[in-house]
Order: sequence, then structure tokens, then C-alpha cells
Amino acid sequence: MPRPLDTTLERRLLEAARRLWRSGEKSLTMRALARAADTHAPGIYSRFRNRQDIIRMLLAQFEEELASFVTSADSVEAATDRYLDFAINHPKEYETLFTHRGGMSNKPACSTDDLGPVFRWVRDKLGEGLELEPGENTQLALSIWTLWHGTAALLIHHAAPIPLTDSARSAARFGVKTLMQEARCRYRPQVEGAVSVLSGVDLTLFE
Repeated sequence: MPRPLDTTLERRLLEAARRLWRSGEKSLTMRALARAADTHAPGIYSRFRNRQDIIRMLLAQFEEELASFVTSADSVEAATDRYLDFAINHPKEYETLFTHRGGMSNKPACSTDDLGPVFRWVRDKLGEGLELEPGENTQLALSIWTLWHGTAALLIHHAAPIPLTDSARSAARFGVKTLMQEARCRYRPQVEGAVSVLSGVDLTLFE
């Protein structure tokens, strides 16, 4: 009589792979994974082709969790703290997204779309209520995303002294708010009395 299918195996493997990954990339070996998931090598290969396949699945999980957490915000400004909270509370997962994403892609060239669903959400959100020219929402989204990512990297690597961490978060919030106010002034001319908060600043820096 055939052995019943283990319907929990893939979930156990991914949970075990995640635990091992948090201990360091080199900790995730097939032997260690089999031991941690209470299975054997054939069990792993019945679900995944190789180690890279497992890492791709982990990346997909991390990406989905980040996107779900950030895009539940009501606005781009409100998403700033959500983005930083995820990075700080899940540093290994966050770092993995940006150190391995390029290597996991089979595409010969990358575009801003390859920055993931959070970037695409920001870009699409900017189109709501703003009269943007083609490509301008991508430029503005990239400015906001790089501000988020730079602050997140600073915080999770403890590059800023502890007393300055709150200041770094405040600066990120202020930066995003300023960019959004500027966009509303520039691209919603129907708003009477709107005054650019970046008058005199060379905005070609963001192009």
C-alpha cells in the first residue's frame, strides 16, 4: 500500500529553511534542512529542485509579507513607518530581498518593476489624484523608495548612533511628506493657493 502523501512537508521545509537562513546563509544546507524539517533528502527533492529553488520560495514569502504589511497603509506618507518597521523587525528577511533578488532573476536586464510590489504600489498610488506626465510617477516613486531603503539600511545596520535612530525615522517621514507636498503643488494646479515647499530646488536631481 503506497505511503500517504505528506501534505505538511512543503510548509515544514520552508519554515525550517527560514529558521536556518536567519542563522546565516551558510546554515541552509540540504542536510541541515532535512534534519530541521524531520525528513530526508528525497523528501526535499520531491518538493524543490535545488537549494536555489528553496531560496526563491523564501524570497517570494518575504516579498509577500513586506508588500502586505506596507500596502495596507492609507497613503504613501503613512507607509513610511510601516516600511521601516518591517525592515527593523525582520532584518534578515529584508536584507535577503535586496542581496539576492537580482541573482534570482532569469531576466537579461532589470527595470524599476523588478524592485517589487511595494515600489509598484507607490508608483500606482502616486497616480491617484495627480496629473502626472508619463514616467513622472516612476521618478517620484523611485525618489521615495530610495529614501525608505536608505533609511532602513541605516537602521538595521546600526550605522546611526542609537540616539539618532528616532531622528532618522523622523527625517524619512519629513522627506516623504515634502516630496508628496511638492508633487501635489506641481501636479494639482487646481488647488488654489498651493505653494511649492521646494521652490528653488533643482528637481532634475530626481529625474
